Parts: sequence; structure tokens; C-alpha cells
Amino acid sequence: EPFLKINYALRQLLARPASPSSLRRYSRSARRPHPPRLRKLSARILKKKRKNFKELFPYSF
Repeated sequence: EPFLKINYALRQLLARPASPSSLRRYSRSARRPHPPRLRKLSARILKKKRKNFKELFPYSF
């Protein structure tokens, strides 16, 4: 079941100490300009994170 896999991956993500806002950052509906603090993060790291997230969740939100 693909949904079970998604649930499992979501639970793994939420089990991490990372704040849920990092999850929200990836959802398309919540996409807004990053605050200056986040803009300093290199684009390469952000791209890598986005790629990992897309591999984890092939279904668009």
C-alpha cells in the first residue's frame, strides 16, 4: 500500500526533533518568500533537501 509507506515516512519525519515548520516549508500551499535568515542557506542544500523530500513523497501535495 503506497499510503502505508507515506504514513511510515511521515511518522519518521515527525519523529525527528526538526520542527513541523520544516515540513510546512515543503508543502506547495504554504510556499512563501523565505525570511532573510533562510536565504543565506546555500541553494544547493535547499535543492538537495527538496530532492530528498520528493523521493520520499512522489505524490504531490
